[in-house]
Amino acid sequence: MVEFKPLEEKKNNATARADQATAELNEALDKKKKAEDFVADLQAQLKEAQEKLKKVEDECAKLSYKQDLATRLIDGLKDEYVRWKGNVENLGQMMSQVVGINLISAGFVS
Repeated sequence: MVEFKPLEEKKNNATARADQATAELNEALDKKKKAEDFVADLQAQLKEAQEKLKKVEDECAKLSYKQDLATRLIDGLKDEYVRWKGNVENLGQMMSQVVGINLISAGFVS
C-alpha cells in the first residue's frame, strides 16, 4: 500500500512557501515600481529646474550686456557733461556782458 499523506503534506508546504514567496515578490515589485516612479518624478523636477536655471542665466546674460552698454554710454556722456558745463558757463558770462556790448555797439552806431 502506498501512502500519499506525507507527499501531500510536502506539496502543501511547498505550495504555501511558493505562495509566500510570490506575495513577497509582488510586494518587492510594488516597492520597486514606487521607487521608479519617485525617481522619474525627481528627474522631471530636475529637468524643470535645469530649464528654469537656463532661462535665468540667459536673462542674466542679457541684463549684464545691457548694463555694460549703459555703463559705456554714461562714461561717454561724462565728457559731454564737462563740455556742456563749460558751454553753459561761457553763455552765462556772455549773457552778463550782453547789455554792455549793446551799449558799446550803440555808441559806435551813433
